[in-house]
Amino acid sequence: MSPRSPRDRRLTLARRFGLALQLPVLLSMGGLVLVSETAAERFDGDLRAHAQLQYAQVASRLPREVPARAADEGRSQPSLEGASEPARPLSMWGPPLLLFVALVVLSGVLGRWLGAEVAGELNRVRRALVALRQNPTSSPEPAGAMALRETQDLVKAFQTALLGLDFRRDALEQATERHRAAEQEKARFLAHLSHELKSPLNTILGFTEVLLTGLDGPLPEVQRRRLGILWRSGESLLRFILCVLDLAKLEMDERHEKDPPSQMQSADELVAAIGQAVRPDPLGQVTVEVQGLLTPEARGLVTHDAQQLARAIAALAGLLVDALERGSVLLHVTSTSGALEVVARVENPGEESNLADLESERRRLWSELSSQETSERPTSSTSTALALIRRVARAHGGALEVEGEPNPSWPSLRLSLPFAEPCVIAPSR
Repeated sequence: MSPRSPRDRRLTLARRFGLALQLPVLLSMGGLVLVSETAAERFDGDLRAHAQLQYAQVASRLPREVPARAADEGRSQPSLEGASEPARPLSMWGPPLLLFVALVVLSGVLGRWLGAEVAGELNRVRRALVALRQNPTSSPEPAGAMALRETQDLVKAFQTALLGLDFRRDALEQATERHRAAEQEKARFLAHLSHELKSPLNTILGFTEVLLTGLDGPLPEVQRRRLGILWRSGESLLRFILCVLDLAKLEMDERHEKDPPSQMQSADELVAAIGQAVRPDPLGQVTVEVQGLLTPEARGLVTHDAQQLARAIAALAGLLVDALERGSVLLHVTSTSGALEVVARVENPGEESNLADLESERRRLWSELSSQETSERPTSSTSTALALIRRVARAHGGALEVEGEPNPSWPSLRLSLPFAEPCVIAPSR
């Protein structure tokens, strides 16, 4: 005979349990049938002969004075015809008892055997999983290593799952690499966009300022008003472009977990940089006033990258400037214990402005400020500037707060920036 294949030797767990439970039952049923089919008449005959012998022995010991009738009755065989069932001696219950003991012993042996098989299969599964963890592409186990089909299928299922995870990991690495390449292309595009847009915009704004100042001669009022609209639109566009560039740089630094810029400058230099970042309106329709009230102790404290902070604060003031047709905006820079606070608020909304348009702009500004608090995704120039300011504040350990009531006041924006580190001020001579 040819040897059986390893897969034929692997039985299912249900067949093993069936074998362990059905075999003792079949043996006990066979034993009971054998006992039931034993000739009961032979046992009854032996019982009658035994009783007759006992009566004969008793009758032989009777004294001779016993009447003959009594002796004859003693010698006579008792009748068992009236018995309901044949009497069995105690020795007849031995086979069932032995069968019961054999049944218990056999069940215990089969249970131990089945438990050892299941425990061995679990250990094989554990070893197979350890091997798959070290090398997911390897074969889980040799064909004859698993005795149960369920455990063999379980190991194969784990191998399939690990192969799927390995495929997804490779796909994720490729997607990450593509995303990194796209981020680099985005950075190069933004750098190119910065040069291609900022330079023409600065030129347009510069020539517009020259025309508005009257260096080439006076202009009619209509032309001055139109040039003023052109200048304010260009200035707003330039602030938006700078916000987009700075926001993209901050997002890239956050993805690559880079530290904020390490360039240290004093608080006085930051106030001066804010004044340079805010370009004055050549027509003076909307003015921005920068007030720096720093204590002598705070003047020696330093901040990170004053130019970046100044652009963010200029964008903070630009949120209010874009909402006004005429008026003034105040940038109040003060120092508290260990922090620099910048408050931007509308000082004068302009009495000559259209009240309906002014109210509409105020409500729009409040609406965008409220929506930006619950969403980090920029959807407009205002939300882009707010996203930049919040990211700059978070990068430097600060925070941005919106103060005021939506009706009827204008919002006040408070930016808190902690100082980087204290430095000792040399005494003046």
